[in-house]
Amino acid sequence: MRVNKEKEMIMNNEMTALIENIKADYFNWTTGCAAAAGRGILSDTNKDMIARFNENIAYKAGSKYIKVFSEGGSVWGFVVNTDNDKKFKKGDLSESRWLFCSCS
Repeated sequence: MRVNKEKEMIMNNEMTALIENIKADYFNWTTGCAAAAGRGILSDTNKDMIARFNENIAYKAGSKYIKVFSEGGSVWGFVVNTDNDKKFKKGDLSESRWLFCSCS
């Protein structure tokens, strides 16, 4: 039983690190879009969007996958949460590809 708790704690720590990396990536993406649009700094709207994203990015563990989602339930991606998947290893990441940057 103790081994399962330790594995769960490790996975929670890794998910926390993933969430922090997602937040940093969103900040860098937003900053890059602002720079490409000719603005040297983030607008108040950009700052609000970053704050809202950071407050709402979360994850929910299921028996087979951990779903990472943002505001409104939009799926960012999935993390394999089982040792018994036929195609993937536990901890493998499957990202949703709906995000894009339109910097014009």
